[in-house]
Amino acid sequence: MKKSSLEIIVWENEYWVIYDDNTNNARVVKTFPKSYSGRIDLLCFLMGYLGINLKIEKRFKELFKGGK
Repeated sequence: MKKSSLEIIVWENEYWVIYDDNTNNARVVKTFPKSYSGRIDLLCFLMGYLGINLKIEKRFKELFKGGK
């Protein structure tokens, strides 16, 4: 089993989420603004990353593909 980690860094205007992408053996950085919609996207991303599936599949897939 590969090591997997997740870090959240809070900046003045945005959140950074840094996680391991084991398929590419790389670290990935996702950024989310501190606006209301950015916080909802961050919540959806974290729930999807942790495997909590509460009808957020579409938004989670969009976030992983980079679409908005």
